[in-house]
Amino acid sequence: MDIPVHIVAGFWVSITTLWVSLRTRHIDSIIGYRSKALFVMLISVLAVAILWELFELIFKLTSFYDKGYWQDSLGDILNGFAGGIMAFLYFTRNRRAKSDIVEIEHRDNFIVIL
Repeated sequence: MDIPVHIVAGFWVSITTLWVSLRTRHIDSIIGYRSKALFVMLISVLAVAILWELFELIFKLTSFYDKGYWQDSLGDILNGFAGGIMAFLYFTRNRRAKSDIVEIEHRDNFIVIL
């Protein structure tokens, strides 16, 4: 159950931060669209994964001394990235997200719907 939870969590964190960055106009042009989305995904998933591992340590859900701690933590982070990559691919291939960006680019002149 651990692996699917981290994949879903990575997807959710990534898609949420990508949506927020689109709405706050951090991702505001087709130029650099994929690289900005990739950067947002990487930073958001890494930050939440590290914070989650710290949460587990602080509340003693796990310990450095547990057998397999490092492998489990690394696996959790990589599974989060797997979910993040799925969200990134969904976001960058989603027609509606691209049309929203084009709409932001041309908001002063006209609205373009792809």
